[in-house]
Amino acid sequence: VLRTGRQCFGFSVPDWDPKRGVNVLLPKERTVRSCLEAYRLGNFYGAVFGDVAKFTRLAFDGRTFEATTDVPCGFALISAEGIVASAYKAKSFSWTLPDGEEKKHVYLRLKAYPTANIDEVLFTQPQMLT
Repeated sequence: VLRTGRQCFGFSVPDWDPKRGVNVLLPKERTVRSCLEAYRLGNFYGAVFGDVAKFTRLAFDGRTFEATTDVPCGFALISAEGIVASAYKAKSFSWTLPDGEEKKHVYLRLKAYPTANIDEVLFTQPQMLT
């Protein structure tokens, strides 16, 4: 679906254990209205457990994808082309889309793997480029 350029939000329920998986909302404020808006706009991320590591900042301005976590993580930025950037044992990640490559990549999605716990994975929602 994402490769076709259509927006698709992911909800966290790992295939191997449907009792795990949480969605973590990133609302602007702690109100019902703001939480509903966060879901509608895709301002949330998924995690296998949700208590091992957290994204403390996610930002994408159409060119630069930035993220920070509360613990050191490995990062993998994924597009329709596969993994396009990565980092290891870091608490922050940043990558800028080269000029004219929007159609090549179609979307960007970041995965973070806490280096102290190999079972946890954080998944951002895909950021559509086209």
